[in-house]
Amino acid sequence: MSTRSRIRKQLRMKRRVFSRDELHQVLEHLARNPAMQDLHDVATVIADTGIRPRELALLRWTDIDFDGRRILVTNKALTQRSLPFGPKTMNVLIQRRERQPQSEGVLGPSPARILSRVTRQLRATCEQIGIYGVNLHLIRRTCVSHWYKPNRRLRGLARILGLLNRFLPVLGRLEHRSQLSK
Repeated sequence: MSTRSRIRKQLRMKRRVFSRDELHQVLEHLARNPAMQDLHDVATVIADTGIRPRELALLRWTDIDFDGRRILVTNKALTQRSLPFGPKTMNVLIQRRERQPQSEGVLGPSPARILSRVTRQLRATCEQIGIYGVNLHLIRRTCVSHWYKPNRRLRGLARILGLLNRFLPVLGRLEHRSQLSK
């Protein structure tokens, strides 16, 4: 194994979340490049809502309440939850709807192919700007860590994110990490 790949592996193993600056840098870089439109859309929705990439791939236009700014998500266990979304996601969804009015799915007719492509693009783009060990789930974890506030009820956050009660201790460790970063 070369030194470069060993360093990348170590960086990938240590990276758990983006800093706010890194996430902003990546999203700005993607917004400037029209060839990365799908990646920008996917990354923005995940960063804003905390939706899992697979849940985004399965998302249909009928699952979105634009007036209430909520997304109804069905996970692989067929349980549903409602995710709030902000103005950035609203803009992305409206633009995608205008670009592909005939599609039932938010990511178009072949969402698995789009997710596979944007995952590769994300890794390559981040490596170009010097950020290693990146995938779509890292963006979700970043969203979770930014939503976490020490006085917030963990059960409410776990419900929004679709986490089981057994993952509450994982969320509790966020408090410890937030204290260390101060």
